[in-house]
Amino acid sequence: MRMTLAILLLSSPAYAQMPTAHKVGLSAYTAGATLDLHSTYVVLNQGGREQNPLGRLTQDHPTGTILMGAALDAVAVPLLYKVLGKRHPKLTTVLLVSATSVRLWCAAGNYREMR
Repeated sequence: MRMTLAILLLSSPAYAQMPTAHKVGLSAYTAGATLDLHSTYVVLNQGGREQNPLGRLTQDHPTGTILMGAALDAVAVPLLYKVLGKRHPKLTTVLLVSATSVRLWCAAGNYREMR
């Protein structure tokens, strides 16, 4: 299913019209978010605890936690582009790269916890 969503996103006309910097930022964010969601799911299935306050609401149901995280991503990223994308393209790219760094940091922490 994730692959289908990625293919739909990357093949959409809106994606084709984005500046290259935004495509790179969005692709990196998608990869970081996927790693974070996967690692969170595995840790929760192994009995780990969610550190994110929003994730704690559903931590007893790993699938619910992942769905909530994916839903937040599905709303936040398009909103970022709608509000800032055309008027402030450099800021949009910086915010995406920053968010990617946070997601990768979270994923690294989760994978470290798995050991």
